[in-house]
Amino acid sequence: MRRLRPQRGLTLVELVVTLLVMGILALGVTGFITFGTRIYVESQAWQQELGKVRYGAQRLSRELRDAVPGSVSVTTDCIDFLPILASERYLSAPAPGNGNLDKVVAYAPGCCTDSDCDACEGQPLVLLDNYTPVSRTIDDHQCQGSNCERVRFTLDSDLPTGPFSAARRFFVAGDPVRWCVTAGGDLERNGVLMGEGIQNDWLNCDLANLDDPDCPFMELPPSLARNNIVRLQWWVETASQPQRFVQEVQLENVP
Repeated sequence: MRRLRPQRGLTLVELVVTLLVMGILALGVTGFITFGTRIYVESQAWQQELGKVRYGAQRLSRELRDAVPGSVSVTTDCIDFLPILASERYLSAPAPGNGNLDKVVAYAPGCCTDSDCDACEGQPLVLLDNYTPVSRTIDDHQCQGSNCERVRFTLDSDLPTGPFSAARRFFVAGDPVRWCVTAGGDLERNGVLMGEGIQNDWLNCDLANLDDPDCPFMELPPSLARNNIVRLQWWVETASQPQRFVQEVQLENVP
C-alpha cells in the first residue's frame, strides 16, 4: 500500500513575503481610491463655485449680443449698454437745415401695434453715425397707413448732421442695463443678484492693459480677423485655490 507524503506548509519567510506583497498592493489600491475620491470631491467643489457665476455669464453674454451697436461701455467694475427693444429701417431721416430736424419717418418697429406705437414713446431712438450711436428720446408718434405700417416719430431734440447708417437702420432701445461686480464679490444686474463668489481685485484693474487679469470686464478692439469683443474674466476660489473663468462675447454689428 502506497504511503502519502505529508503536505508541506508555508515557511516563515514565504509568509512574510506574501504579507509584504499584499500590503504593497493594498496600499496601492487604497492610494488610487483616495486619489480618485479627492479628484471627484474637488471637481464637484469647482463645479459648485463655477455654477455661482455661470448663469450670470450666460445671461450677460446673451444680452450683450442683443445690445445696441456702439452702446457698450466698460469701467473697472461695471459694464453698461442699451438693449434693443425693436429695430427697423427708416424711410427718411431729417436733412440738416430743413427746419424739421426732430422727425423720422420709418417702417413701424416691433414696439408698434396695428393701431399705435405707444410702447415706443419715452424710449431712445438710436441712429448710427459711423457706428457711433446717436440717441434721441421719442416724444410722440403719428401712424401712417390704415394698420400703422409706417410711423412718423417726433424726437425730443434735433438730430446732428450725420451721415447715418447706409442701410437706413435704426434701433429703439430699452432701459439702460448695468452689470457690476461689488466689493463683496457679488455679480449684480441693475442691483439684482446674478452671481457670487467673484474674487477679482478690480480696484487694481487697468483697462489700458488688455491682458490685465484683475479686470472683471474687458472690451477688446476689433481687428482684421474679428469684430469687437467683450471678455468676461472672473476669479473664483475653493480650498484656497483660485481659478479664472473666462468667456468672450462678440459684439455683433460692431466692426
